[in-house]
Amino acid sequence: PKNTKIFAVVLFLAVCFGMVKTLPQARDAIHNDSKPYTTYLGASFWLNQNTELGDLVFQTDWDDFPRLFFYNTRNVYLAGLDPTYFQLYDPELYDLWVDITRGRVENPSALILSRFSSHYVHSDLRHQAFLEQAQSDPNMLEVYRDDHSVVFEVLEP
Repeated sequence: PKNTKIFAVVLFLAVCFGMVKTLPQARDAIHNDSKPYTTYLGASFWLNQNTELGDLVFQTDWDDFPRLFFYNTRNVYLAGLDPTYFQLYDPELYDLWVDITRGRVENPSALILSRFSSHYVHSDLRHQAFLEQAQSDPNMLEVYRDDHSVVFEVLEP
């Protein structure tokens, strides 16, 4: 019992020391490597003001979800928090989403509308191959753009 108490105290002190040592490094890594929380404020505001309650937003990056949802809870988003859930739910649809977001699908509006039932697409500006496909698709209308992202409306053919 006495040895157990000593071990517990030593373990507790070791954990505390480890936290004190690594917490500032973790905070700095998050601060330096993360996009600001305001990154998609403009796109979220546009979607909030110009879409119907519950409209599904097709986004080209699953990790954009928290920043979009923070400012706009009116819409539903295709993928949020972890794309693994999407992949497990419907592997074929997930693979199609990946192909669209990587610019492997010409005229993506038809599939975004028919397979995903979405009339709006949000993309950051780093998805260059997707943006090229979207901009050449006559049924994708760019309705919003800022320094961080773009929103397209998917038009009926």
